[in-house]
Amino acid sequence: MRQRTRCLGHGLPHRPGTIASASDLSGGRVSVARPGDRAGGVPPAPSRLDPGGNRAPGGCCGTGGHRGEARGCPAARIGQFPGRRQGRGGTGGDGARGKGRTRTGAPRHRRGPPCHLSRRPRRVNSTGSPRILISAGEPSGDDFGAQVARELRRLRPGLVLEGCGGRAMAAEGVKIRWDASGMAVMGFGSAMLALPAHWRRYRQMVRAATAGGYDGAVLIDYPGFHLRLGSALRARGLPVIQLVAPQLWAWGSGRLGRLERAADAVGVVLPFEEAWFASRGVRVTHLGHPVADRYYPERGQARQSLGLATDETVLGIFPGSRNTEIARHWPMMRDIAFRLLDEGACSTAVVAGVPGAEYRQAGRIRIAWDRPRELLCASTAAIIKSGTATLEAACAGTPHVVLYRAARVSYLLARRRLTVPWIGLANLIAGAEIVPEFWHQPIRSEAALGALRLLLDDQGEAANRQRAALDDVRARLGAPGAAARAANLVLAVARC
Repeated sequence: MRQRTRCLGHGLPHRPGTIASASDLSGGRVSVARPGDRAGGVPPAPSRLDPGGNRAPGGCCGTGGHRGEARGCPAARIGQFPGRRQGRGGTGGDGARGKGRTRTGAPRHRRGPPCHLSRRPRRVNSTGSPRILISAGEPSGDDFGAQVARELRRLRPGLVLEGCGGRAMAAEGVKIRWDASGMAVMGFGSAMLALPAHWRRYRQMVRAATAGGYDGAVLIDYPGFHLRLGSALRARGLPVIQLVAPQLWAWGSGRLGRLERAADAVGVVLPFEEAWFASRGVRVTHLGHPVADRYYPERGQARQSLGLATDETVLGIFPGSRNTEIARHWPMMRDIAFRLLDEGACSTAVVAGVPGAEYRQAGRIRIAWDRPRELLCASTAAIIKSGTATLEAACAGTPHVVLYRAARVSYLLARRRLTVPWIGLANLIAGAEIVPEFWHQPIRSEAALGALRLLLDDQGEAANRQRAALDDVRARLGAPGAAARAANLVLAVARC
């Protein structure tokens, strides 16, 4: 049984020319037939191994083919991605690790999905209704997932959607089997502490996907978790669509191979991403950004809905949507707001409150619970933690500054790996620093105060200049309809 737990590529013991009936085969290494479509026992050695104990020509699948389909071999893949690159040892299983180096004896192992994930075949959907597994790991993904779910149900009435998400996806009829509210983390240390919980969630979702009879899986953003999940689901024969590609353009292209193994198709949302991936030989589909699909009320209407006077100078505070983000950004943003209130630079300061989060010592700062978009539109200027909210500010036409506080270790790691000059999405799209950024440590609150004083002057030069630049960014995001394009991509790849 030992070779079953080591995920050997050929399913036979590490003995050249050995078959299950060999008289000298020990009881601890009896070959067992794989479950699923393979009938009978283990195939005879000549059809799977050459006389030297290596793989027969024909790639990783041998002559059977079924294992290759489960692992995502080129012949069984949907055509969005090119075939996988061959391993360092070239074709076949000769064990060569490079030119001039050969290895004799037992074939070299190829690392694949964990054994408990790669052996059992996916259960085929026999319910008659198409079923899609959909997963989002953070609030912005939950919002986009809700938009995509709405379009999927419009295009395919009766489609069953279930998976991991939050309140927005649940409101659009997605059956939430795993709550995503506790999944989002920030920084290297928080990610390490969250590993056990993420591993449990990963195993639960892989088991459920195997037993659920799904026709496809939609994974939205959250690449640290979804790249691994996508690889496991594809290894079981489930078509996988990744919506919102990992930001490899910011951190380097080292994970391109992981992305190719984790998805049959990828939808990108930023205007420069399609060309970036194409230049590296990866085909993706440009969807447009989901923030362009959202409704942004006029300033007067937004202020009326929040109970703010139309003639007030309002500072909007956006410390993030995750508890770890709020804990790291709120104290500095709060102190900056107090300074501006004391100076008279603004008459009102309002923080975008996330249900369940704590905003200590808010004092004169109002809290607008669960209404971030209205607050963005109502603000004269805003201080925003980097992320999707910066693009929403661009769509709302609200001048703002970007502030991002990372733990020291996370900051040092980011400085070594980051390949772009800015972290704000508006600046990356514009190709220039149109929005002031404050993230280089140590962060000086005085610098952020100075930038906000200028932007809170609603008719001042700084505010007018930034509003004009944000209009250009909004135009580059493309036409609305990202969710509809994403839904069509899902239905085409999942074939349901």
